[in-house]
Amino acid sequence: ENVEDDPDAAIGAAKEAIEATSKHVLLAAGETVGGSEKMSNLVTRAQDALGVHARTVDPAKPGSDSIRSILGSLSKVALGINDLRRDYGTGHGRPIRAAGLTARHARLAVQAADAWVCFVLETEQTRGASPDPS
Repeated sequence: ENVEDDPDAAIGAAKEAIEATSKHVLLAAGETVGGSEKMSNLVTRAQDALGVHARTVDPAKPGSDSIRSILGSLSKVALGINDLRRDYGTGHGRPIRAAGLTARHARLAVQAADAWVCFVLETEQTRGASPDPS
């Protein structure tokens, strides 16, 4: 419901969902999470913990180039949402709403975050935190 009424809040929530999921995966894998750890590190470490980072794909596996491309793009989407939130979303004590984004943009960020979160949580659920590139 925030997408239409408050696109900035929706973008902020999308970023927070990715961050919280990353931390959940890392803690479930028995890793520590720093209080001020950068989002890029959290996303990379979470995907590494599950064996679904682009660099973990076995090059001998059929379709490995495509799998690496998709996983790399998924990482970039998660980090792009973080960047979008920095510039347009809620947070950082911004007193005035940034101009330029609409509900359409917020919807894209929310749906993209959902793709990352669902893939990561499904992977964790089916495999646990044991790496198995694919």
